Amino acid sequence: MEEIIPNLFLGAFPDSSASLEENRISHLAKASSEPLSIEFSKYPSCLQTIDVSSEELSIQIAPFTSFIDHSLRCGGRVLVCGPEEASVAILTAFLMHHRTCPPSDAYAELCHHMPRLNPTPPDFLALLEQPSQPAAYKCRMCRKTLFTDEDLVEHTKAQHPFLRGTRATRPTQVQCTSYFLAELPWGDQCKQGDRLLCPHCRAKLGSWSWAGQQCSCGTWVTPAFQIVGSKVDRFVPQMSAAPTATPT
Repeated sequence: MEEIIPNLFLGAFPDSSASLEENRISHLAKASSEPLSIEFSKYPSCLQTIDVSSEELSIQIAPFTSFIDHSLRCGGRVLVCGPEEASVAILTAFLMHHRTCPPSDAYAELCHHMPRLNPTPPDFLALLEQPSQPAAYKCRMCRKTLFTDEDLVEHTKAQHPFLRGTRATRPTQVQCTSYFLAELPWGDQCKQGDRLLCPHCRAKLGSWSWAGQQCSCGTWVTPAFQIVGSKVDRFVPQMSAAPTATPT
């Protein structure tokens, strides 16, 4: 079992759940539609056969990209398993999404972590080529697009303590349940006091403060234009109409 990036692993499907527990794996992304046995049924999973020669490879892989992204955002540890070429294709597509980079760069990063891989670009990279488009976030009430990945501010998790009365406590979770924007794409029309409203249907989306606000992971973000994760759905461009999971 090899760790590709923090909390994302590649390996063979285990004979027993003991090895998953040993590596604290919480989610399974398996490139096979074969149902899991009872022993492994407790693990959240994404199961689908991948044909790396198919013209629809990007469509086949899209559910895995969404599943891995959501699992990592929730603090999970994901094992990608199944036929190795299919698993490598899944990881390449995810790194494309995660790094916003072309397939060749994503595959090169995989080769860096996995020296045993053939450095010659595999044929499936051409099938993953597509215009780079950021994921879009839509209001859960009116389904109008509000912002994209390019509008988000990244922050280091669990950087600050929570204040409880006169005591400072370290966060007990590192999951981020909100999105933070660099600025408001819709201007001041969505502000109502310290609240942020959908510019289309006026549903409450979150709040803002020039002094900053604290994420659920503990980090203080300044200034803060904070969108509650459960108020929006995230859509990855290569997917069809099905939304991806969002923080809750």
